[in-house]
Amino acid sequence: QKKNDLQQYRIALENYANANNSTYPTGTDVPINTMCDASEYSLYNFMSGCPVGNPYSYQYTYGTGGYVLWVELERSGNHWVACSGGKSGERTKTGFSAVNGVCPI
Repeated sequence: QKKNDLQQYRIALENYANANNSTYPTGTDVPINTMCDASEYSLYNFMSGCPVGNPYSYQYTYGTGGYVLWVELERSGNHWVACSGGKSGERTKTGFSAVNGVCPI
């Protein structure tokens, strides 16, 4: 389920960028659910509702490398990662880094 939720966020971010001159919301290690309110960087108008779950489990970072979304998977304890370049996959928590939006996959 969390992988599908991350895909919903990725689509919302792409739709946001399409509506904002190819600009993504800024942020570093942001709990993405905080981007579903009526703030300046709101994804509210770009998805039918924020996925339900632990409000701090879905994270977002944006930088010169693009954006990275990730969530911790219950069974493995690893991260499921989705990047602005379209890559997605599982990554261990050990040594995980999404600095500057550089995709860790």
